[in-house]
Amino acid sequence: MIEMDKITKIYDMGEEEVRALNGINLSIQEGEFISITGASGSGKSTLMNIIGCLDKPTGGSYRLDGSEVAELGDRELADIRGRKIGFIFQGFNLLPTLTALENVALPLVYQGVGGSGERKQRAKEALEQVGLGDRMRHLPSQLSGGQQQRVAIARALVTKPSIILADEPTGNLDSKTGAELLELFTKLNKQGHTLILITHELNIARHAKRRIRIMDGRIVSDKGVGA
Repeated sequence: MIEMDKITKIYDMGEEEVRALNGINLSIQEGEFISITGASGSGKSTLMNIIGCLDKPTGGSYRLDGSEVAELGDRELADIRGRKIGFIFQGFNLLPTLTALENVALPLVYQGVGGSGERKQRAKEALEQVGLGDRMRHLPSQLSGGQQQRVAIARALVTKPSIILADEPTGNLDSKTGAELLELFTKLNKQGHTLILITHELNIARHAKRRIRIMDGRIVSDKGVGA
């Protein structure tokens, strides 16, 4: 699904260059549950942005489902982000004036998927999948932090993406709610979703079946459960 070969990312900071990624080799198969950890400045967020087609590498090759990402135009990249990748962020990023159902349906509106009835049905199914079938008409302000993050997860699922990218998804949640969400991630992975979890917390990362650690723009550890 994902093939990275000697990926580099260099930021021009005027008189100096910052090498955020320095020769990343990474292969991710469909159905994996992976955590990527590293200290602040290690390069994990840069790697996430490249995996998610939010940024392009300076050098190296990144193939997503066989397509060389560097050769794709802005419209093609936007289409990949809309169809193939579901994003979950630490800050939820829900629109406060829309209900949970409307927030979840929004990506389908942007993609022009079906009519309003089909979009509503798919959003309803996604909310039921994350255990929020009884909160569909609630605004974000009427939901707890954990419920808001579940809405964000449903929004990521509604387009039926091949990859779910979660960036510090438990960062704004208490430990009990965070643990419940990690159980949900495990359940989604068992259902066949490919999950990539970006976190700096090792107790969060240990829930993944494969754990990758980055330091100074390089992968320094890549272990499966029991390795």
